[in-house]
Amino acid sequence: MDDIKKRRQALTEFAKRMLIQRSDLFQTKQTNNDKSQKETKWINIAPIKVISLRPERFARLVKNAGLWAPYLDKFEATDGRKIDKKDWIEKKIITISSAKKLRSGELGCYESHRRVWKWMIDNNIPMAMICEDDFEFNPNKSNIKHIEPALKELEGREWHLLWLQYNNVFRKRRSEQISTHVYRPWGCQCLYSYFLTLKGAQILYKGSLPMVKPVDVYVSDLSDRKKLQAFCLDPPMGHPIFQGSDTQAFK
Repeated sequence: MDDIKKRRQALTEFAKRMLIQRSDLFQTKQTNNDKSQKETKWINIAPIKVISLRPERFARLVKNAGLWAPYLDKFEATDGRKIDKKDWIEKKIITISSAKKLRSGELGCYESHRRVWKWMIDNNIPMAMICEDDFEFNPNKSNIKHIEPALKELEGREWHLLWLQYNNVFRKRRSEQISTHVYRPWGCQCLYSYFLTLKGAQILYKGSLPMVKPVDVYVSDLSDRKKLQAFCLDPPMGHPIFQGSDTQAFK
């Protein structure tokens, strides 16, 4: 038990060191002409992977990302229009039933997230932030203050995933408030933006095939069954931009 506790504490410290821009990083320096100039100093941050198929959407996200803009790394999404469903059935990536039920865009979205999980596993990434390009967030000082106490409140608790947004439809249904800034959700939560640990990536990737449901439903089902220890940031850090989903558009 002591070993498990140490690993959890180490992960929490990593999260603080790698994901948080602390308020004391905002410092004011006096220039020679006695004018104050605000300078922002950055510490190393965990990888921020943005799943994106459209260059213009990634450009919009970077433009609006403020201080986080230089750290957004585009992760080329799988184009569902190029998926050969017959080939995927033969390779047991999907079933005959799911080939009929799931849109090509949903399969592309699923495979995109699955590839990010695999990337984390292959490169032994302790934690990453994963976004879709239709997520709108403003990583300012106020938002950062929400993340820091949330991670602190998760200390000593096993957790694999932290959603940065939540589905308001299910917000008050069977949800469990864990602490001031964290609650355990119930029901389908979209994957617009989330923090994922290496253990979480391993759990998600291991059971990801065959694809029989949309990826957000797959992840949320694991959370509801407590197979994945997943939580939501409260209040949320951002929201989706409803500008025409490729997931739904690509049939």
